[in-house]
Amino acid sequence: MPNFVAHEAKTIAIKNIPKTNFIKAGKDNLFGQISYNGFCIENYVVNKMRNIMLYMRNKPFKTKHVRTLHHLILSMKKHFYFIFLFGLITAQSFSQGATDAQNILDKLSAKVKSAKGISASFTLTQYDKSHQLTGSSKGIVKIKDKNYYVKQDETEIYCNGTQTWNFDGSNEVTVSKNDGSTDDVSPQQILTGFNKNDFTYKLISSAGNNYEILLLPVDKRKNFKQVTIFINKSTNVVSKAKITDKSDNIIELNFSAINLNAVIADSQFTFDASKHHGIEVINE
Repeated sequence: MPNFVAHEAKTIAIKNIPKTNFIKAGKDNLFGQISYNGFCIENYVVNKMRNIMLYMRNKPFKTKHVRTLHHLILSMKKHFYFIFLFGLITAQSFSQGATDAQNILDKLSAKVKSAKGISASFTLTQYDKSHQLTGSSKGIVKIKDKNYYVKQDETEIYCNGTQTWNFDGSNEVTVSKNDGSTDDVSPQQILTGFNKNDFTYKLISSAGNNYEILLLPVDKRKNFKQVTIFINKSTNVVSKAKITDKSDNIIELNFSAINLNAVIADSQFTFDASKHHGIEVINE
């Protein structure tokens, strides 16, 4: 049988059609990429089909051609079953990963809700898309119900559940309503496990001391691509997180000294402008 040069691919659908129609379909579209019930068959099977059809094009139809096509169809069926099984296993694996992640996140949520108050220290490290270090800082976070306080180097954020104050650490504070909507990922969001309805999630790894869970935002307008959180197996709290933005820059947060029984005064979550003489207050 002569060798033939491959042509650009089109599609021939093979869905239990008779051998005569199968041959006709091949003659009408000799250089198509063959698919069986929507699954692509490997190139070497396609090449065999091309060669058989081209060879038979001007030849009398003989019994050996039927046998050849019969063997080819059986080969294609075997590949179809393999691809179908592979897809089924992959889907089940993803589903299992999502279920496992949900169970772990539920335990995290229950642990946080039962906490009297949460305090923790953190280190924030920034990397560019080439994984080169671009900056680092340290801070503390305090959480009580829907209230939180974050201090990162000189800057401070206060939130009493209804209002948020962003203090630059010098002479300016910006006041805004707290409506819960933000495109950013903050230390307090990470520690409390996010809102699961805002993400799809999957367990990536359970090796070592932590569960590694990948979270992808449902709203693709967010300014970050994904968040990977590491939940300690023994404490059921977040120990680390990696936030990847849409430019593939990475922010890594490492938590330490996590206290779930911290006693925190309500005044901690409200900025007191009277303690900062001459400060400029900007209302948004």
